[in-house]
Amino acid sequence: MSSSDSAAAGAPPASKLQRIADKRADDVARDRQLVSADALAAKSVALRAEIGAPLDLAARLRLERAGGAGTPDCAVMAEFKRASPSKGDIAVDLDAATQATVYAAAGAAVVSVLTEPTFFKGTLADMLAVRRALHALHAESGADPSRRTLVLRKDFILDEYQLAEAAAHGADTVLLMASILRCARSLARSRLRSLLTSD
Repeated sequence: MSSSDSAAAGAPPASKLQRIADKRADDVARDRQLVSADALAAKSVALRAEIGAPLDLAARLRLERAGGAGTPDCAVMAEFKRASPSKGDIAVDLDAATQATVYAAAGAAVVSVLTEPTFFKGTLADMLAVRRALHALHAESGADPSRRTLVLRKDFILDEYQLAEAAAHGADTVLLMASILRCARSLARSRLRSLLTSD
């Protein structure tokens, strides 16, 4: 039932978060028809061969803490976001890869990339461009590969398919929001939970 159907039936209108979750669920259903999970897995393997495997977020953050004398006991996560429902357009024409390298050069341990297309105008292509740019920047510096700036996919993750998309487009990690998981459709939610709690 859509939010308009709910209102017509006398139910309270869907929250903004629920509307976003519903739209993302529809997006995933569409995208799954266009690109199979097997195709995403193959793309992920090819990407690893090109620019290396994803890094572990917790291990990367521990490196920040072990940086030596004078190193602050914290790490910076910088965000690339083109728009938002509350602010409208923010930086719709900004080059994601260029901005990510600016963040990394300034010391960011993680770059968060918004990939939700309708409300935030993000794309998976932005995230892939960011990962490639950060890989190139780090390779040119000759620094320890384990200290590369990580890429986080920030989106409304409610289906395992989105995890496969993230891996195929360069994410080292993803953001999971408890509030959006509560909004997720029950089957996708239970399957995602089983993936996250499996050994």
